[in-house]
Amino acid sequence: MYRVYCDDILIHDPLAGDSDYLLFDPVITEEENKAASFTFTIYPNNVGYKAMQRFTSIIEVSRDGTLLFRGRIISDKQTWNNAHEVTCESEFAYLNDTIIRPYKFTSTIKTTLRFFLNRHNEQVEQRRRIYLGTVSMPNPEDTQDFEADDYGSTMKQITDKLVSENGGYLRFRRYAGKNYLDYLSEITDECGQEIRLGENLLEFSAESKGEDVVSCLIPLGKKGEDGNRLTIESVNGGKDYIQDSVAMNQYGAVFAVRQYDDIESASALLAKGRKELKELTKGIQSISLTAADLSLANESEDPFRFLTNVNVVDEKHNVKGRFLITKKTTNLNSAADNKITIGKEIKSISRLIKNRSTQ
Repeated sequence: MYRVYCDDILIHDPLAGDSDYLLFDPVITEEENKAASFTFTIYPNNVGYKAMQRFTSIIEVSRDGTLLFRGRIISDKQTWNNAHEVTCESEFAYLNDTIIRPYKFTSTIKTTLRFFLNRHNEQVEQRRRIYLGTVSMPNPEDTQDFEADDYGSTMKQITDKLVSENGGYLRFRRYAGKNYLDYLSEITDECGQEIRLGENLLEFSAESKGEDVVSCLIPLGKKGEDGNRLTIESVNGGKDYIQDSVAMNQYGAVFAVRQYDDIESASALLAKGRKELKELTKGIQSISLTAADLSLANESEDPFRFLTNVNVVDEKHNVKGRFLITKKTTNLNSAADNKITIGKEIKSISRLIKNRSTQ
């Protein structure tokens, strides 16, 4: 069902019935807006034992012909019995290999992402190039000010200047022999298989982090000619902040700052701040599930896939609705160890405080 290749050499195929084609503890980890990883242990009898070259060999994992992971070996630890514990990272991580020189310009999100990818592609050979895919963010024609005076990696520039400021999801994919990067405001892909208590839900845990809750928000807009940022005081009774009364009663005053470089109207800034605060009052809740993937036994079932929406019905834990799979671990040898994390990440207060310190 699962197959792993090192370049053109088959190194894992449980159906082969031969230990020469087996990897041990092979696990894929996929996480929102990060490069995926693949770890495994390989023994000397494996046909690909001597073929693997760090940073050179390409490791591919597929399930029934569908590509699940493609990347390079970044570390290889030899143990006392000559086994090798191997760690791979997906080709998305190629963006860590290149540097964006200092820049300053005003542009749209799509044009800026294209700029970052073009600078990356100029520095690497063909196989490590990544091309602009689908960009679906709100107000696509709106412009923002982008600036950096440091020499950060392409990955850092994309995550810091785009994702941290505007939210959304980076989706890395391979099509027709090329790598593409999508930037989406929301994920619309659906998983047909449901997760239900008493059927395929095996374990459940939820964590709420109170330290990430915000009850008072100071929204700041674009800088004016005097160097000061736009505030909401003129449309908010003289106050430069908004608060959530329910969160105030529960947590007290917990302040954070959010800046929007593209907003020039106080009323628009107030509306944006209210929308943001509504999400921030929820804090972060991480829900981890262990669910049996019924597609492994029934081909008619839709398999769980990373960055897809899945319907969860768990009345015991008061969880019911459509949730995004934001993290997924897949053990190629043990389906019982597969886990998914659902829910939508809310920007944390630590990130907002960082923004505040730069004002």
